[in-house]
Amino acid sequence: MFHKKLNILGLVTLIMLLSGCSTLQQLLVDTVTPELTVVGNPYIVNAELPIIGSGNVVVRVPVEAYNPNLVGIQLTKVDMGLFLNNGFVANGVFEDTRSVASSGRTEFNVDVNIPIINVIGAFPAISDLFFGNPTRVTVDAIVTIDVLNVIKVSGKTIIFDASV
Repeated sequence: MFHKKLNILGLVTLIMLLSGCSTLQQLLVDTVTPELTVVGNPYIVNAELPIIGSGNVVVRVPVEAYNPNLVGIQLTKVDMGLFLNNGFVANGVFEDTRSVASSGRTEFNVDVNIPIINVIGAFPAISDLFFGNPTRVTVDAIVTIDVLNVIKVSGKTIIFDASV
């Protein structure tokens, strides 16, 4: 008897989802990825000379995510591209689970590890950034969220583009 009730409940739920009458269906369809904003200027947190270290430069990008949805979401991944003076430098990935309530905000950092070969190619822009000279910094991102156990991946969007 219990199994029959579960089947009936499942059938009713399926009909509601397919008919377009369900609030749950509307929430899943209308859910948008959070709005990302770089809060503050990206800055160098580590620079190692090739002689004494890896030769890598680490740029930290402080980010805020705002959830404009009617339901809370789980922010699970942010894949960023860092460009200095319009030249691609490196990718950085934030992989963690952050709960973001409806109309809520959360802040996190994405560390972009710039390999030595990219450091050499972008040396003029990196040295300008390091010494505080005006440098055009552009950051784009692809965001992955989990909404009620449904994974959604955004398209690439520019979240920061300014001279710092």
